[in-house]
Amino acid sequence: MALSQRKMLSIQIASAFLSISTLSIAYSIIAYQSMVDYALKQHPTFAFTPGAEFSLTRPTNGSDNSSAPPFRFVVIGDSTSLGQGATKQTENYSYQFAQAALLNKYRSIEITNLAVSGAKTEDVLAKQIEAALVLKPDLIVLSIGANDVTGLVSDTDFRRNYTNLLQRLTNSSAQVVLLNIPAFSTVPLLWQPYRSIADWRGRQFNQIVVELVAGMAKNMPKIKIVDIYNRTEEEFRLYPDRNFAQDKYHPSSAGYSVWAKVIADSLSE
Repeated sequence: MALSQRKMLSIQIASAFLSISTLSIAYSIIAYQSMVDYALKQHPTFAFTPGAEFSLTRPTNGSDNSSAPPFRFVVIGDSTSLGQGATKQTENYSYQFAQAALLNKYRSIEITNLAVSGAKTEDVLAKQIEAALVLKPDLIVLSIGANDVTGLVSDTDFRRNYTNLLQRLTNSSAQVVLLNIPAFSTVPLLWQPYRSIADWRGRQFNQIVVELVAGMAKNMPKIKIVDIYNRTEEEFRLYPDRNFAQDKYHPSSAGYSVWAKVIADSLSE
């Protein structure tokens, strides 16, 4: 091939790569803006106010200790713990779980929900964990990590933050339940390749949590991971219209009932 032909071919290849790169950038910008507009402007969901308190009581039976103090249940984490996407906050996973499962064991339950929409692991560490421990709960449920994925938090920072969270939780006598990151692969809102990349990162973070808990098992015998990712993936993938809220990102009231059942089943195993 003559020198001039090779030079022309090189120019054509470079132009093709430039065109592909330009199109990729344009697609990424359009996709991101479309997702944001859909979820935040066209079909927003309500972020409930953090710090809500709920009381549940059932009639006494012959085996109840009427003088027993209420079972204290504290919820921390991000929008999924808060219940964003549900029609009302009493349809989030924590309330549905308490109503369906805990009331069978405890006559009176007090729930305090300290979760904040948009929270990452660093936010729970800085603003929620101490407030939870002060309440001296019998049960703490934490759902966190999804915003670390979308916020491009590094493996190193996620591992450090989650390690510190677990270390702080050792100061409590409560049973600790950790919900892992749900399957981003099922989220209708996310365009490709955002969906696949987010799902991949979520699975990486979930593995980090498994490793950290395994390493701290001796110091935290009352800790349990509930595998929200694998145990809700099929239901959300097959029935997205039912299980996702109008923003096509957060679970709906029905979706949170799926989470509640998975939590109850996991803790009974």
